[in-house]
Amino acid sequence: MTLNFSGDNSSMVQKIRPPKPLTEEVHGILLEMICNGTLKEGERITQDGLAEMLGVSRQPITQSIAQLKSQGFISDYDKKGVMVSYIDATSLIQMYHVRAALDSLACREISRKFVDQSYGDADKQEGINLLTEGRLAYQQQDISRSVECDMNFHQFLYHKSGNPVILESTKILWFHMRRLMRAILTNNVRPPERVWDEHEAIWHAAYTGSIALAEELAKKHAEEAAEKLARIFLEQNKGETSSISDDEIRYW
Repeated sequence: MTLNFSGDNSSMVQKIRPPKPLTEEVHGILLEMICNGTLKEGERITQDGLAEMLGVSRQPITQSIAQLKSQGFISDYDKKGVMVSYIDATSLIQMYHVRAALDSLACREISRKFVDQSYGDADKQEGINLLTEGRLAYQQQDISRSVECDMNFHQFLYHKSGNPVILESTKILWFHMRRLMRAILTNNVRPPERVWDEHEAIWHAAYTGSIALAEELAKKHAEEAAEKLARIFLEQNKGETSSISDDEIRYW
C-alpha cells in the first residue's frame, strides 16, 4: 500500500524529533544542578562520582565538564580535579554590561515590529499576560516563582526580537544570573516590586512603538539591576569579593 502525503495531508503528520545527544543531556542536567544549588559553590566533583550518579559512562561526563569549564560554571581544583566555580562579582558586572546592550537591542527590534504592524494585539497581550503572572507571584511572596517570571519575561523579549543571535547570546548569561539570584535569595532578600513596574513600562513602550524609550528603559533596567545585585552580593561576601570597586559596579 502506498501512502500519499501530498497537499494538505502532510501538515497532519507529526514529525519525529530525535532524542538529544547524551552529552547535551548530561550538560543540561549538570547545569541545572549547579544553578539550583544541588551542586554548591566550591564543591569538588569527580567524573566517576557524576557518572555513577547519572548512570552514564565517563565520556559524556568528561565532555560536559569541559563545556561547563569553558562557560565558567566549573573550574580546576588543585591539579587533579574540578569544582563548582564560585560566583564572581567582577564577572557578574561584565555580564550585565552585555545584557544591558542586548536587552536594549531586543526592545528596539520589538518596537519596530509593532510600528510596521508585524506584531499586533495578540503579541501585546502575550507580554501583558507575563506581567500579570509576575505581579501575582510577587504579591503571593513566592520569591522562586517571581524570579522565574522575571526570567520568563526577559526570555520573551529575546524571542520576540526575532533575532536568534540575541536569544543564543543571552542563554548562558541567564544561567549565571539565575545562580546569582538563587544565592542572594537564600538570605531572604526580596526583590522590590518596582521591578514589575519597570517591566510594564518597558513593554508599554515596546508595543506602542516608542522605539527610543523602549531602548532606554530596557538598558536602564539592566544597569540598575546590576548595581543592586552586585551591592547585595558584595555585602553578603565582604571578605571574598573586596577587589571589586564602586566604579566597576556603577559602570554607566
